[in-house]
Order: sequence, then C-alpha cells, then structure tokens
Amino acid sequence: CVGVPLPQIWPELRIGLLILNRASKRISSRKAMEATKLTSPFYAAWPKKHAEDLTRLKKAISLYNFVELGEASESNALAMHAMMLTAYPPIMYMEAKTIDAMHKIWDARQAGLPLYFTQDAGPNLKLLFLEKDKETVKALFSELIIIAPFENGKLN
Repeated sequence: CVGVPLPQIWPELRIGLLILNRASKRISSRKAMEATKLTSPFYAAWPKKHAEDLTRLKKAISLYNFVELGEASESNALAMHAMMLTAYPPIMYMEAKTIDAMHKIWDARQAGLPLYFTQDAGPNLKLLFLEKDKETVKALFSELIIIAPFENGKLN
C-alpha cells in the first residue's frame, strides 16, 4: 500500500488523540490481521467493506462533508474490530475505558455535538471534530491531545 495525499486542505478539521493506555499491544497489528484473515468467518466481506468506506471517505473529504467523514471513519473502525472479535482466538484491543469513551462520544453526538472516533489496533481512540467544537470536546475529554492536521494552508 502507498498513501497518496488528497488535494483538499481542511483547516477546520481537528483530530484528538485520546490515549487510554500506553502499554504495548498484546498482538501486533500485522499478526492480528493475519490471524483474522485466516480464522474469521467474516474476513471475506472485509475487502469490499473497506473499499466502499475508502470511496465514501474520499468523497466526504472532497465535499468537506464532516458528518459523512465521521460516519464512514467510525463505521470502518467498528467493522474492523468486530471482525477481529470473530477470529480464533478472538482479538480484542478495546478495554473498558475505550468502550466508556465510545459511549460518551455517542451520547454527546445524540445531544447534538458532531463528534466521531476511529480506532486503530489498540485501545486508544482518535476523535474527529471541527475547530468550532474544540472547547466542548476538550471539556468532555480534558486529557485530549488536539492536532490541527492542516496549518498554514498545507498538510502537517
């Protein structure tokens, strides 16, 4: 895989790093995906889901559609983690703190705050929100490390 930057600059976009556990992962990302590919009955559906999500994400970014970006990102992360749970033996990176944070995000969104998350292999979350909501998000997660991926009109 090779990452290719998209041409869009989105100065209002913010990413919040919610570090819930700094310990090393029990299983590496590569080994987890290899085990999932070999043992999950749902792996066969993953490439199609991933391709659809990637198309959705690119479109959302090209249109600066934050809600679509958030929904696609969150759906992709949750599908990946659900699939890993069906591997044998099951692989779970989420911890109680991860799930608590997810519920807090969903509750905030239900109350009207456009806030989403994504999750790589590990218990930590990356929150997606806009600059205008930074203080509200920071009030919910005081330990959040906030990144502005686009500063000075370019990707950082």
